[in-house]
Formats: sequence, C-alpha cells, structure tokens
Amino acid sequence: MGPTSSARDRSLSGIADDPGNDYDSRMQTDLFLVYDGVVEEAVWHRLDEIGGVRTLECFPNGEQIQTDRDAIELISAALQHRAEMIVVPVERLSPEFFQLRTGVAGDIVQKFVQYRRRLVIVGDIAPYVTKSSAFGAFVIEANRGGDVWFLPNRYALESGWESAKSCATKGRADR
Repeated sequence: MGPTSSARDRSLSGIADDPGNDYDSRMQTDLFLVYDGVVEEAVWHRLDEIGGVRTLECFPNGEQIQTDRDAIELISAALQHRAEMIVVPVERLSPEFFQLRTGVAGDIVQKFVQYRRRLVIVGDIAPYVTKSSAFGAFVIEANRGGDVWFLPNRYALESGWESAKSCATKGRADR
C-alpha cells in the first residue's frame, strides 16, 4: 500500500493527549511505517492482549469502516497478526452502520462471524439506540452472544473480561 496524501497529512496530535480518551500514549508510537524517510503505509491499529486473548485494537481516528470489504481488510490484518478479537471505536463506523435498514451492520457483522473474529465496538452508542429501538434490540441481542459486543469503553472490556469470556464460550458452544 503506497503513501496517500490523506495519510501523510493526518494530524497525530490529540490521540493520546485527550484526557477523556481511553487510548493510552503507547498508541501514538506506531502510526506510520517509514522506510528511508518515506511514509509507506498508515497504521491505524495496534496489537494487545486482553484477558489472554490476542487483540487488534483500532485507533479512533483511522479510516471509517463503511462496507463489508472494509471489514475484510480489518479481519485480514487480525488474521495476519493472529488476533482473535478486534476492538473498534464507534467513531470508526460509518453512520449507516447504526441504521439497520441500510444492511451495513448486517454485512459487516456477518464477515466477523464468518471469519470467527470477535468484534467489540467501544464507545457511546446511546444516540443511536435513542433514535432506533430496532438498533437497541440489535445491541441487546449481540451482547448476549460471543461474536459481537457493544461496550461503553475499553475499561469495560478489561474489567468485565471473565464474565464476557464465559458468555462468549457459552455462545460459541451453542453452535
């Protein structure tokens, strides 16, 4: 993937500097791969381990996930790094994701299920749940299973890992 002007021009400030941001300063270190002084590729995620599970965690300011093809690119990165779980901030999802009638959420979630990668969406979804009772029901149902979770922040994932893991194990065993 070659350099793009948008990738080169993106501001790096504010990612870890915002005190309300759940993302720590380690995330600011590997935003770009540089070879011989030339930006080759923007990197919009990092690897981590949460509750013993290898995790690909997306930065909030990366490119939006708008289609199932975008989901496959993210899943491909997870597979390349052997990550079982992918954490995506709400900001990375297109507005259409939250409008179930568009089918975008279904298409994206289906790819994660097909490739057996757990999708965790972190952030404030209250405005979307307020606008759509169908989306609220989708969130409740998703959080009952082990494939897709909607959580308020990364801390909720870390602190509730044991109960989430048992729910995920139960959800996967039912298949």
